[in-house]
Amino acid sequence: MIRLWMAGLIAVYDSAMDGRRDCVMDMAVNMESVELGSTDNHLVFQGYVPSLNNFYRYRFDFIGTDLTSTSGMTDKQLKRLKEELNRDYGYAPYDEREAQRILGDGKQYRIRM
Repeated sequence: MIRLWMAGLIAVYDSAMDGRRDCVMDMAVNMESVELGSTDNHLVFQGYVPSLNNFYRYRFDFIGTDLTSTSGMTDKQLKRLKEELNRDYGYAPYDEREAQRILGDGKQYRIRM
């Protein structure tokens, strides 16, 4: 197995016994902060998506059953990220301190492309 990293995309090349090579791409999403949104059913994350723009901080609005973003990620990518956030934060209502504790100093999510 060979792993390559470039501009926030993680490529994994797996060499099978039959000589085939498969390439699986992951997109990195680096969450840096979280706070409650307009209600306790809404978390607002700030983070970077290096494969899109490593210098622009995007907003991610998470309500448990839906995730929207200013990042321009596809619906499929947002759905996969939402599943990861559901695993870590569960469903509403949210507690801001608990969400910040879970995020800690930041967390990287890898989204299968």
